[in-house]
Amino acid sequence: DNDHPPDSSTVVQGPSLLTSTGVHRPSPSMFHLPGLRSLPFWTAPDSSDSGNESQKNRRLRVAYNDPTITSAVQHVESNFQSIRDEYFSAVLGLGNGVRTESDHVLKPLEPDYDVASKGGEHAEDALHSGTWDWHSYILNGNRNDEFADRCPKTAQVLDELEKEGMLFGTPFSFCFFSTLHGKSSIRPHTGPMNLRLRMHLPLMVPNVSEEKIPLSSTNNTRPVTGIRVADQVREWKE
Repeated sequence: DNDHPPDSSTVVQGPSLLTSTGVHRPSPSMFHLPGLRSLPFWTAPDSSDSGNESQKNRRLRVAYNDPTITSAVQHVESNFQSIRDEYFSAVLGLGNGVRTESDHVLKPLEPDYDVASKGGEHAEDALHSGTWDWHSYILNGNRNDEFADRCPKTAQVLDELEKEGMLFGTPFSFCFFSTLHGKSSIRPHTGPMNLRLRMHLPLMVPNVSEEKIPLSSTNNTRPVTGIRVADQVREWKE
C-alpha cells in the first residue's frame, strides 16, 4: 500500500543550492522548505548602554512585528535572572546547590552530549576548537528529567514556550546550556533545516566589550565575544 496519510510529506533530493555566490543564502544541510522567511537575525541590534536599567527599559524590536516571536523572546528574557541563577548552580556548581532534606551538596551536572565527536546537532564532524559543553533539557526532542530536577524554573519557562506552539518533540528540537570556554570558538556551519528559529540568551559574557579584534582583510573590527550570521556580526551582551 503506497498511500500516504494526508498530513505526510515526501523529501525529494533536488539540485544543489547555490551557496558559493556573493549573496548569503539559507543552506540547511538536510531539509529546506522553500518560501519561508529567512533573516540573519530577527531582533534588531541593541543600541542601549550596558547598564541594567537601560537593558530593563529597552524596546524589543522583532522583524515583521511577529507576535509569536516577540512573545517568546520577551518571555525568555523576562526570566533571565532565574535561568542564570540555575545555570550557575547546576552547571558551574556555584550558589545554593544543597538538598535541604539531607544537607547533601549536589555535584554540577555532567555534559550530556559528546560535541567533540558529533559536532553540533546532526553534524558529522566537530564544529569547534577548544572546549564546548552542552547541558541539555531537550535533546533530539527528548526531555532530560535530571535537568528539570536541577533547573526547574528553566524547564518551566521552556515548557511554557511549547504551549505557544514552538517546535518541540521532533528530532530537530534542542534546548541546552551552551558553555564555550576561554580561547574556544565555533566554526561557520549551517543548521539541518529551516523550519525553526534559534534563540540565544547570553548568561555570562566576559567583560571585554571595549576590546576589538582587527580583521586582516578589511579595516573593520569584530568583537572579542560575538556571533556572525551571514554577513552580520553581533556582540554578546548579558
